[in-house]
Parts: sequence; C-alpha cells; structure tokens
Amino acid sequence: MSVLRQVSVMVENRTGKLADITGTVGDAGANILGFSIAEGENFGIIRLMVDRPEQAHEALKNKGHTVSYTEVLAIRMEDRPGGLHEAASSCGRLGINIVYAYAFRNPGHAVLVMKVDNAAEALRSLRAAGIEPLDHSSLV
Repeated sequence: MSVLRQVSVMVENRTGKLADITGTVGDAGANILGFSIAEGENFGIIRLMVDRPEQAHEALKNKGHTVSYTEVLAIRMEDRPGGLHEAASSCGRLGINIVYAYAFRNPGHAVLVMKVDNAAEALRSLRAAGIEPLDHSSLV
C-alpha cells in the first residue's frame, strides 16, 4: 500500500506556533520532509510529511494539539523545469482530482504530495499508468 499518513495540526495563528510544532516533532525523533501551512483569520492548518508519522502524531497529541492523519499520495517528479507540469498533467489525464498539494526535493528528484478525492482509486489509476506512488521509506 502506498497511501501515506500526513500529520495535520490545527493551530492558532499566533507567533511561535510553528516553532512549537516543529520542536515537538523534532523532539519526538521524527524528521520533517516537507510541510505546508494553510492560513485562516485566526487559525491555520500545518500539514507535515514526516518520516515517522506515528511518533509525530503521538507527541503532538500529548502536548495538547489538535492533530489528525490525512491520507495522501506522493509521486516522484523530475527536478527540472516542467517536472511539476508533467506530474500534474499525468494526474489530470488519469482523472485524478488534486484537492491540495505541496512538493519538496529529495536527492536526485522531487516529490509531489497530493490529497486527492479518492486515494484508493487514484492509487489504482497511477499504478495502471506505470506510475508507482512512493511509500514512507522512499521519501527519505
């Protein structure tokens, strides 16, 4: 299975909250591979792709944060101009709706992390097209 667990944290939009979250995750021994922040007027959602989602989730929960898992897919993309376009175009051709996404670089390639409408169906479509979604061990 290559459906990944992203850690999502709801936080107040206040000075120092990102440092609190990242410190907690680091102290738990989890490495943050990529992240995004979606803002609201008084709150935000910090989405984290980490190498040890269970440890990060537990540490954040124990510290009183509102934290959840979100199922996402990650695919390798070329780390060059047009790489993101090719990945997004492939998903579009396969009928995969990307609800939100973020990307990060790994040695030798880039990674596109996607929240999609139906992770299981998107996983089947990607594999049928010869695109193997990444698992957690492939991210590090």
